[in-house]
Amino acid sequence: MRNFRRDALTTALEERRVIQGTLLRSTIHMVSAKDYWLFLSAIRKGRKDWWRRVTRKVYGEVDVELPRRSFAKSWRLARAALAT
Repeated sequence: MRNFRRDALTTALEERRVIQGTLLRSTIHMVSAKDYWLFLSAIRKGRKDWWRRVTRKVYGEVDVELPRRSFAKSWRLARAALAT
């Protein structure tokens, strides 16, 4: 941390070389853009399992993949429409 410069971090964030996102323990972390998806894929299943455990009484069994599938379908349809 001796050579840490806040302005360098700000520049990296602005240039999207560093990403700020929720990762471990669902707290905010800053990681390189290259590494972010690796970290996210490593914790995805555990985070989904935790969410299902803590929300089961409130929401029952919820298909957490449904919004993703709906978005993906809408995105494919929009791209196809734009391509024509």
